[in-house]
Amino acid sequence: MAGDKDAERRTPAGRRRRAELMEAAVDLAADRGFGLTRVSDIVGRVGVGQGVFYWYFDSKDALFREILGDTTRRLRLFQGAFISDEPDPVRRIAKGIVASFDFIVRNAQLFALLDHEMERVRRNARAGGRVHMLDTVRHICEAIDLGLVRSSDAAYLARAISGVVAQLTRDYLTNRSDDLDHVIQEAIDFCLSGITGPMTIRVAELRDEVQLTRELRDIRDKVGAAGNGDAARHS
Repeated sequence: MAGDKDAERRTPAGRRRRAELMEAAVDLAADRGFGLTRVSDIVGRVGVGQGVFYWYFDSKDALFREILGDTTRRLRLFQGAFISDEPDPVRRIAKGIVASFDFIVRNAQLFALLDHEMERVRRNARAGGRVHMLDTVRHICEAIDLGLVRSSDAAYLARAISGVVAQLTRDYLTNRSDDLDHVIQEAIDFCLSGITGPMTIRVAELRDEVQLTRELRDIRDKVGAAGNGDAARHS
């Protein structure tokens, strides 16, 4: 029976129905959050009974995991196709940034859902996130070996690129006042300058130039130490 169920899920009609349920869940949950989206809402949007939902997904949580896994797979496939013919690792990183922006903007509702469910995403997406990060790390390591990128911790550089793309994409989706390609260009210029350029100002040098007084330590370390701002003004 389980084998028959799996086989039916893999038919073209089964894949279409599964995709319809996932798309309906994303549309509904992007507005109200996944927790407030009921199975009855999802099947109502598609026009099927709840039995159809449970034919494809064991639970609403299983559906969310499928959406998250599908997003990770589609993003990697899209990025992979975008960079597949590029021999230069630095240009692969730049093309990967373009692909990331294009994918996220085209899936704005999906990422609105993931923002709603950030805690759940952090719990469930660690493996997918690590795989995605390893792709960027691999390109950075190759560029370091070729002397195209400064010698550094490739994992940290990959996380920095990911953070820049995530923040600038979120800003774009919030107001859409800028031209998308302009935003992407800023991200590419910022990231590539950061990984290919020399070290700028050493952290130790910056620390040495600031006198860390007791008042400043309190502001840094103690809840409520800022008070009405007197401590900062008198430091």
